Amino acid sequence: MNQFFPLLLIILCFGEAIYAQDADYIETYPDKIYLSLKASYKNPNLRLRPKGRTLDWQAKYRPNAPNSIGFQFAYKGFGFGLGIPLPISEARKAKFGKTMNFDLNVQVAQPSYLIEASAKFYKGLVDANSPNYPNDTSFDEVYYKRQDLKQLYFKGNFIYLLAPEKYSYRAAFNFMERQKQSAGSPLLIGNISFLNLKGDTSFLAVPIRPAYTDSETLSRLRVTDVGIGGGYAYTFVYEGFTAGAALFLGADLEYNSYALEGQEKVQINAVPLVDVRTSIGYNTEQFFTGISFNTDLNLIRFAEIKGRFMYPLITLRLGVRL
Repeated sequence: MNQFFPLLLIILCFGEAIYAQDADYIETYPDKIYLSLKASYKNPNLRLRPKGRTLDWQAKYRPNAPNSIGFQFAYKGFGFGLGIPLPISEARKAKFGKTMNFDLNVQVAQPSYLIEASAKFYKGLVDANSPNYPNDTSFDEVYYKRQDLKQLYFKGNFIYLLAPEKYSYRAAFNFMERQKQSAGSPLLIGNISFLNLKGDTSFLAVPIRPAYTDSETLSRLRVTDVGIGGGYAYTFVYEGFTAGAALFLGADLEYNSYALEGQEKVQINAVPLVDVRTSIGYNTEQFFTGISFNTDLNLIRFAEIKGRFMYPLITLRLGVRL
């Protein structure tokens, strides 16, 4: 798949509700057709920084991947969505390089739980921090590009709502239902993820390698982690306008495998689990619109490196119930 044909597939709300939802708080629409236009802005990035150094010394890789516009459809508990990538200008390709990419997201949303799964592949990354390299001017105008770098990422989340009778996740973030009164719910979360980054030579540009005394030859990194946590979600409602947020905190057990000069190294760490989601919107019986923000954050710790993989996603929806 090239950069003009990544796939964005979302499957929402399989099956019928298991829990009885309080009609004074949540309005469901099982007999109406849900149809919405959807625009998505994505900015995935992977940061590696040596401990004790300023941000100038970091590598901050990101793909030159397109954003998308598409639609969502749902009826009687079954739904799907499809996003079409927007073209990337030749000027942007010249500045940030070319990226082959594949992006797949699947979601199953029930009143009492949510299952999310995603798979992402990128070939060809650019270091967005290269103009800030200390004691170096060679990348001030031309970014440090690595067409050989390949990044593969899988993640799965299971979120359980403890008060689904009065709080609807589907209303707050997908607008498939309507929250009629302000309400919240404690949450439990479990996740598993896998990240693989591989290059023909060291990931790190020559100007910043001196800061990575133990890992300047880093050419492959695999991170597998599992985590559990808890949190809380709340939606405020006022005359059709809504503002929602969800916060998860917990701990991940992380298994790092990385290659230095062809030698395999292994390190196991415990790192924080953090997930923040917000939304604002206007939701009536027939029409709805809103914008949501989801930050998928995975922290990385190994050798003398502090890192993170982040997948921020902003989604704008405009729809109707027929």
